[in-house]
Amino acid sequence: MTKFEMSEDTPSVAPAMTLEHTAFPHPTTAKW
Repeated sequence: MTKFEMSEDTPSVAPAMTLEHTAFPHPTTAKW
C-alpha cells in the first residue's frame, strides 16, 4: 500500500497528497 508509505512520510497531509504525488513524481514537499 503506497498510501501507507506516503502517510508515514507526510502524516500532516491528507490522502490528497498521494493523488498529487501520482501526477507529480517529484517530491511534493518542495511544491507545498
